[in-house]
Amino acid sequence: MNARKTTLKERIKITEECIREGLNYKETAEKYQVKYNQVYQWMKKHKEHGPDALMDG
Repeated sequence: MNARKTTLKERIKITEECIREGLNYKETAEKYQVKYNQVYQWMKKHKEHGPDALMDG
């Protein structure tokens, strides 16, 4: 699967849903058509520093 551009709002939605629904990273990546590694990295940042850490750059 190719990586696709996501907005900050999308990344927050994806990570918060993953946490709330107890979805695993693979299921979440498939649902939102993003790479597994993206979800993994977003979740790591979100857990360590909160949703503001998901900003680009």
